[in-house]
Amino acid sequence: MWLRQADAHSNDISVLVNAALALGFDPELSRQLANRALAIEPKNHKMLETVAESYTREMRFANSLEDRRAFAKRALRAWEICTAAGDNCQPTELAISAFEAGDFVKAKQYATQLLDISKVQYQEVAADNLHVANTVLGRLALRNGNIAEAKSRLLASVRDEGSPVLSSYGPSMALAAELLDHGERDVVIVYLDKCARFWAFGHGQIGQWKLEIQAGKKPDFGDNLRP
Repeated sequence: MWLRQADAHSNDISVLVNAALALGFDPELSRQLANRALAIEPKNHKMLETVAESYTREMRFANSLEDRRAFAKRALRAWEICTAAGDNCQPTELAISAFEAGDFVKAKQYATQLLDISKVQYQEVAADNLHVANTVLGRLALRNGNIAEAKSRLLASVRDEGSPVLSSYGPSMALAAELLDHGERDVVIVYLDKCARFWAFGHGQIGQWKLEIQAGKKPDFGDNLRP
């Protein structure tokens, strides 16, 4: 129905925008509609963001590291275009997509900016930004061989009060998983205990993960490993 409306009103920006948003579950199709809208209104904030979000979704659900990196590069470029247009785009996505794209210079830059802006934000948004920033910076530290900094970043990435996002979907386990690869079990268990204070939905998972880690195993962190 939305596609028929978009074809019937191909020059109607409002129809194209609404169609792109309604079909967000299909990244490629949503992006095509958003680009059609941008051809009419190049600085439409919602459509610039929709294009970036479509690449981000494909990055997160990519089936291979190669595909993830390819979509991450496109997502990074799209988020940068959105930001350059003067829009209030997602600063967390800049840091994440830069890291996943392998652009570690930009990843550090954007993650550091996240830390700076979190100082003037209200608690819930600041908690999300701190989580992403410290996770990215910790992963960068590991790639530079600085395990001590990575451990410090892991613990700094979560606050006791959490946020609506962290309390619902749970925290990222990407840095924790990489630290386990370096044999750093104790700090990961402390991290999980901190997460348990705000992630009520994850108590069962956290308990199981701790048992596996204590047994010398590396848990399957599932969706919590997604970028």
